[in-house]
Amino acid sequence: MAARSWSAVLTAVLMLLTACDSNGVELDGGTSGLAKGESWEELRQQARASLAHHDQEAAKSPSQAPNVSPSAWDPDATTYGMPIDSAAVDAQGTRMTVTFTGPPGPSAQSCGADYAAEPVESDKAVVVIVLEQRSGYTGVCTMIGMTRTAALNLAKPLGKRAVLTILGDPVSVTRAANTK
Repeated sequence: MAARSWSAVLTAVLMLLTACDSNGVELDGGTSGLAKGESWEELRQQARASLAHHDQEAAKSPSQAPNVSPSAWDPDATTYGMPIDSAAVDAQGTRMTVTFTGPPGPSAQSCGADYAAEPVESDKAVVVIVLEQRSGYTGVCTMIGMTRTAALNLAKPLGKRAVLTILGDPVSVTRAANTK
């Protein structure tokens, strides 16, 4: 009896660690191999929710910066995505480069990662999504962080719109001087 219960416990622990049910199906319902919250669509959904809340709050009190962090308005919200340290836009306001902390090397190196960024835009704000693609290395990695960047294009010039992380937090923006 004891051997059978240990076997059941071990099976349950392995299922939790691999995020699979007893049939080997991922618990998040996906087949991409990505953890929950790591797909573009999941990040876009969260960005749209943060952006909608930002726009609602900005309409209520245009003179104040709204608090849009999901924990402030949705205690059940699960947040994902890379935190962004800062952003810079070109003179036209349509090309943005965001900075954040990540592994020092590209995903072609063990322990490295590549990044891609995408905006979710409204008339009042831009939420920047950064997706990380790590190398397939499964060994031990040091926790060294370096400043990394990812570039993205905006559908229209940034203008006076706020730049937000996927969590709804404001991002500091440096604007290139317009030399025209």
